[in-house]
Parts: sequence; structure tokens; C-alpha cells
Amino acid sequence: MKVVLKLKKELNKILDLRSLSNLNGKSISTKELCKIKFLYGRRFVSFEEIFSFKLLQDKKI
Repeated sequence: MKVVLKLKKELNKILDLRSLSNLNGKSISTKELCKIKFLYGRRFVSFEEIFSFKLLQDKKI
């Protein structure tokens, strides 16, 4: 499964994306993605506040 991310707003502070590495190789639902929190500057923000996203299935041959 692939996740396509698009920024919703311009970032003015440092966004810590380390929590995304936990998703490698796992299947994930939209609901689970929305629960992920990131450190943005000095506060935690949800995935939905920063990104719009699409989940795409891998094409199998």
C-alpha cells in the first residue's frame, strides 16, 4: 500500500516526521493514519492538520 501526501499549509516550524517510519511495511487504514501525531514546533498536531492524503493499493502483476 502506498500513501500519497500533500501539504495543506506552508510549514513555518520544524516538523518531526520520525513517527512515519513506524508505518514501513505495514498495512494501515485511514482511521489509523488520522491518529498519528507529529511534533510541530513546540506542540503536537494530528496527521490531518498538516497533510491531505490518499491510500493507494499496489498494483500486482
